[in-house]
Amino acid sequence: MFRVSLKLWKIDEFEDSSGEHQGETVANSEDQDSDQVWHTAVEWVIREHESLSPAEWEELIGWLNMNPAHRKAYDEASRLWLITGLVPPFEPPAED
Repeated sequence: MFRVSLKLWKIDEFEDSSGEHQGETVANSEDQDSDQVWHTAVEWVIREHESLSPAEWEELIGWLNMNPAHRKAYDEASRLWLITGLVPPFEPPAED
């Protein structure tokens, strides 16, 4: 089974007391909500390709209709799934 895990972080720049710029990782509630939607969308795409029961299809359709962000994330995850299927697996060169 294929599992995808992706974490997205917002990096904010700030200046410390010495005047140097530092990076700070920020995970606010909006970012966490977005991450959860993305994670759920990826899970649905994986489940869809493993075969869904009629009840699961209804659950997926309900989730997609719940929020436009759900549809957007699902469409992006579906495109990613298709693109990765077009990329041949890496095969290291044979040693002579």
